[in-house]
Amino acid sequence: MFTLKSDLAPESGSRRPARLAFSPDGTALLASVGDRVQVWPRWLDRTPRPVVTNEGALERVALNPDGSLVYLYRSGNSFTDVLTVATGTTKGAGLPKDAPSWAHFDATNGFFLVSHGQGWLTRYDYAPELKKKVRKAWALARYSEDTGRHRRPLGSHYWFGAICGPGGVFVALEYKFGGGEPFHGLTVRSVADGSVVFHRALKSNEASKLLGKAGMALAVHPTGGYMAYPDGPDVRLRATAEGVKVRAKVPVLKKPEAKQAAAKATAKKARKPKPPPEVTAVAFNPAGTVLAAASESGAVTLYDTQSWKAVGAFDWKIGPLRAVCFSADGTRAAVMSDDGTVMVWDVDV
Repeated sequence: MFTLKSDLAPESGSRRPARLAFSPDGTALLASVGDRVQVWPRWLDRTPRPVVTNEGALERVALNPDGSLVYLYRSGNSFTDVLTVATGTTKGAGLPKDAPSWAHFDATNGFFLVSHGQGWLTRYDYAPELKKKVRKAWALARYSEDTGRHRRPLGSHYWFGAICGPGGVFVALEYKFGGGEPFHGLTVRSVADGSVVFHRALKSNEASKLLGKAGMALAVHPTGGYMAYPDGPDVRLRATAEGVKVRAKVPVLKKPEAKQAAAKATAKKARKPKPPPEVTAVAFNPAGTVLAAASESGAVTLYDTQSWKAVGAFDWKIGPLRAVCFSADGTRAAVMSDDGTVMVWDVDV
């Protein structure tokens, strides 16, 4: 077990987005809170690079295969920067501006999904041999079925979550018209060519609720069959492939019994039961056999994804947890607390 201390303690009571990720080769570790990011180029040495501030809240961050570069997508101006870890300098990533993007890397390759303009979605491949380090792989546009002047571009792709591999897919909430609500629904597309492999229509309030709960803390199972995200004190599961059936939720913590709370109250006034701590982050291990759920309680619980029984639980008394992740080989996991403390431990389940 290793303890790493970052300089990323958020403001008191802040719920700004937090991220934690190993580089694909397992040597580097990245942590981010709000608009700040810190990297341990070799986390075993416990020496982090200075914090880098990137204007605008960081919605998505990703380390390239060897951990030397960090791709930073920030909200507000929808621009993607690339941070050189050795120097702490940032520059444009060579991707379209004003374009929400998402990055994924494995041990040797990587790709970016970029939504730009009304209806356009493009995949760029990581190409370190090129000056801009990116190469366009494919682009697709969504248009209405009308003809002539009535034909118009459909909405852009607002929100991504993805897995890679032979059957790699990505999950998107897509706008139905223009660049804003209503949403067209939950759509799963092939990483290979962008084709639709699964779609479910969502009511406007359902889509907004899903975005609010899962937009910053979505995990897709390595098979692409379902996704998981925090939902109060529970983990919510949702199918992302035809024929896949999953339970609706995984209770992480038991809710306090109202009767028990009332029994301890005075005769004059019954106390309200204290709400249970909320789940703040989830992550699947690379094999998809374990789901980790981090909580405001300070504990992280590991679940077997077949039985959904807890197979491990840890509480290092470092305070409420904000982020959780696994290494690419699944042998290690890490969590980050509210005060910026990072714990790394060996996983043996």
